[in-house]
Amino acid sequence: MKRSLIYILAIGLATLTAIRTQAQLLPYPIDTINGQAFYRYEVEKSIGLYRVSKNFEVTQEEIIRWNPGIEKTGLRYGETVLRIPVKQKPLVEPQPAVEPQPVIEQPQPVAEPVAEPVAELVAEPVKVDSVVADTTEAVIEEPVHETKVHKLALLLPLQANIIQRDATMDRFVDFYEGVLLAIRDLQDADNHYELHVFDVGRSQDGVQRLVDNNTLHGMDAVIGPAYPAQVLTISDWAKQDSTPVLIPFIDKVIDLATNPNLLQFNTPEDVEAQAMVNYLIEHRDSINCVLVEAPEHDIPKDIRIIRDGIRQGGVPYTTTSIRDILGDSLNMALKPDVENIIIFNTQKYSNVHFLMPRVLTNVGLYRITLLSQFSWQSENILLPQIFTSDFAIDNTIDRDRYEQAYALYFGNEHAELLPRYDLLGYDLTRELVAWLDHTEYNGIQSEVRFERVNENGGWLNKFIQVVRK
Repeated sequence: MKRSLIYILAIGLATLTAIRTQAQLLPYPIDTINGQAFYRYEVEKSIGLYRVSKNFEVTQEEIIRWNPGIEKTGLRYGETVLRIPVKQKPLVEPQPAVEPQPVIEQPQPVAEPVAEPVAELVAEPVKVDSVVADTTEAVIEEPVHETKVHKLALLLPLQANIIQRDATMDRFVDFYEGVLLAIRDLQDADNHYELHVFDVGRSQDGVQRLVDNNTLHGMDAVIGPAYPAQVLTISDWAKQDSTPVLIPFIDKVIDLATNPNLLQFNTPEDVEAQAMVNYLIEHRDSINCVLVEAPEHDIPKDIRIIRDGIRQGGVPYTTTSIRDILGDSLNMALKPDVENIIIFNTQKYSNVHFLMPRVLTNVGLYRITLLSQFSWQSENILLPQIFTSDFAIDNTIDRDRYEQAYALYFGNEHAELLPRYDLLGYDLTRELVAWLDHTEYNGIQSEVRFERVNENGGWLNKFIQVVRK
């Protein structure tokens, strides 16, 4: 398991104690510079700025002020040595802007956690103090600068009240971390964002309780939940409450055609398949598609759409079979002087990996490309590939900036799977806010362009890229 329950609470849900005193000095070396005492602290493994600030009871801003270089480098295990000012009196530390206020209960022996808010980012509006114009009794007050408050709700199965968590839930913790960083970057003098996080578990009950208690009323938008049964519940509420709901993880939202308040990020496979068909038709003068034969009922929906599109769109193609490939007769279907795109009849690489050595024997004589799936990108495939994806943005500058912030606040530990859920949480939060403001956001890992499915329905992400690798 990537993180224990204690670690989850530490990074995302705050600690049980917000006020403590330092009756004794902590067991770290102390240096005195210009009369100020500092702890000399060598950063430990998997420790981020938030954890350090809690351990030493100083604000993150203080740490950054005395160690300005960490804003660029982040905290590096075994390399970074921090100066932490020693506090000799009781410290009441306000919660940092990007960290949620603690609302933590002792774990209860129940099968599903009760849907209670586990975090909330709250800050007071910025105001300009009154100014006395002269020494007379007349007092002129400058206008108060009102900060607009936006409330976002996040519904995830964090399983915070379950001692033995499902390890697959770690991806939702990653997603939550990305959302926190997005909220941090969105804050400015004119706009303040409150994030209300609800641990709704995996069943429909958690979301139903929020709806029954009218907990989500007044939110500007909702992100989540993660499971189809929960989406049905939140969909009915969204239509009645007229509140936008962004569905991050499901590629078939049943009510999308009839509910104008739903936004579906995960693109359906037929939309992705049609994007590939359009690409192949556009390049039909320089390619030959090699279709590997299979019974029609065994062919997945997206592959069937691509094969039908090739035939109907006038794209040159030949056919072969698994028997031909195993018999070293693939060359009979290959053509010289064009790119041969091999299209297998499966979405699973495990069904075709044993054929790759036979395919590779023809590489020196023909130009061969594999029609791949995004999920195959972790495999060691020694062929050029072509596939569709909404997770292939190469935004290097913004990504470097994001990685520095992630390392600073959460350490360097994150999943390496594709897509990265922390980046997904960041991009979708920024995209949702841009959609609400009628502006555009260019993603780090994924680009999003919502289009209305019909005049009465919701919004679907239709930004699909054809990627060559």
